[in-house]
Amino acid sequence: MGYWVLGREKGKIMARKLPLWEQKIHKFESIFWDTHTLDDLVEAVNKELPASGASEIPELEEWRKAQNLFYDIYNNGGANSIDLAGSNSKEQFGVGKARASQLRGSPEELENRTLKALETAAEFLGLEDEMTAIQPS
Repeated sequence: MGYWVLGREKGKIMARKLPLWEQKIHKFESIFWDTHTLDDLVEAVNKELPASGASEIPELEEWRKAQNLFYDIYNNGGANSIDLAGSNSKEQFGVGKARASQLRGSPEELENRTLKALETAAEFLGLEDEMTAIQPS
């Protein structure tokens, strides 16, 4: 069986079967991607990040990297962090290609990593009260 999706490829509509790692992501309900439970907190923390590039504050930099990896895996299937990453993979995503590939196959672990980075950044900014009742699975 498996999951099939429709997509446009070279002007034609094609059906393709999702790879196993992508099926896991689609079955997993993400606090960030699907429920948007933490959108207000994410927005508040993101206001403290520089418009581009790295943050000089380690707690915010870890959040920036975790968020980059999370978005790349959910939005691009890990194309940047795994398939196309050069030597700057750790600078941009906080993990190398092999670790990014492992996290792509384990959405729960990816979510927990991202949630921990958000929690650390929120505590640094004094916003930890906004995280009550949200615990990693």
